[in-house]
Amino acid sequence: MFDYDPAREAGVPHRALPFFYGDILHVTNVADDDWWTARLVTESGEEGMEGIIPSKKRVEKKERQRRKQVNFNAGSQSLPRGMDGRRGSRSQLSFSRKFPFVKSTDKLNEFTDNELGPTEDPIMSYVAVERQQISLVPVNYPRPVIILGAMKDRINDELVLRDRDRFSSCVPHTSRPPKPNEIDGRDYHFVSKEQMQEDVRNNQFIEAGQFQDNLYGTSINSVREVAEMFLVSAKEMAKIELLITISTPNLI
Repeated sequence: MFDYDPAREAGVPHRALPFFYGDILHVTNVADDDWWTARLVTESGEEGMEGIIPSKKRVEKKERQRRKQVNFNAGSQSLPRGMDGRRGSRSQLSFSRKFPFVKSTDKLNEFTDNELGPTEDPIMSYVAVERQQISLVPVNYPRPVIILGAMKDRINDELVLRDRDRFSSCVPHTSRPPKPNEIDGRDYHFVSKEQMQEDVRNNQFIEAGQFQDNLYGTSINSVREVAEMFLVSAKEMAKIELLITISTPNLI
């Protein structure tokens, strides 16, 4: 909950470990009242540099001492920095979350190392966190891959050609009439323009667009059909990871 720079403190052990607000420390030894042994934990969860850090008791004691020494005398001199690095001024009584609210210098004498003022904020030193183990779960269900761009059809065909057991394309919908060599359900699902517009309004399509006054799109049911087909196949193929490619037509 604070930055620690050993170079700014006198009498620290030579193995003192600097750290910043938000760093995670793995404390390995708390036998000493003033100094603990700890390792920095990296963003990947691995343990890094080891060193000595001030104990919770030492940090809080030094902060209480710092608060008692705050100078409230008249003048324009800035107040010392707190643990959060901010400064106050003499005209500001509640200087920050880290400073006590004191109405006169006489009240300073009422503080002791083991007491907090009646309106003083608690001292934030270290916060305990719990290490959790995250297990990677193998994916045993089809996952959609949406292919976009000028090369989408070529990429789609290449993936299916290379590994038919792993990849399959969804059959898109269109409102245009079929060409002589096209088969309904294989090349396209041929539907009326009115029916397709109604399905689009009912959110039955992942994507849809218009080209030369004809509608094209990929429906949710088309994706589901391929997924269900491969879920059955996966049981016979040791539950390998399967993908679905969705190749949309060129839309203008």
